[in-house]
Amino acid sequence: MKSLKEAGFHVGRNLETAVYHMDTKRKHNRPEQIEAQARIVLKKMGTWKPDVLVTLDDNAFRTVGLSLANTQIAIVFSGVNGQPEVYSRQVLFLNFREKPGHNVTGVYEKLHIADAIRVHSRMFPEMRELRIISDTSPTGQAISRQIRLELEGQALPCKWQM
Repeated sequence: MKSLKEAGFHVGRNLETAVYHMDTKRKHNRPEQIEAQARIVLKKMGTWKPDVLVTLDDNAFRTVGLSLANTQIAIVFSGVNGQPEVYSRQVLFLNFREKPGHNVTGVYEKLHIADAIRVHSRMFPEMRELRIISDTSPTGQAISRQIRLELEGQALPCKWQM
């Protein structure tokens, strides 16, 4: 909101906003609850009629953003760990990462895991093996896939296992 204000957009003057916190990480975290939260948002979208929808995690983008792909609403995702190409196989919205096309764009949350391992191994040179643990939630699966993609072919100072 601060950045929008600095860019000349002021709530109540030339900007209207509406926020809905789905809380799918801590509270509404079962698949049926996530879907129920998405239905609530999609219903609210009918009265809000936004020009732009910003989603701030995988669950919001997967359940709400993808539902509105290829509509008149501009969709911006952020904090997404899942590969955009994987989401686009569910609902086509991506031509290329460099030129997405359609009505969807956003910021993919890259982990920089190889750099983190290199820094960690300089701090702890006795480290010989690293075990990476994740859960089986959609976000956990997306992060696991991202880690594998980022570490593939990397020369690392230790062995790693997932």
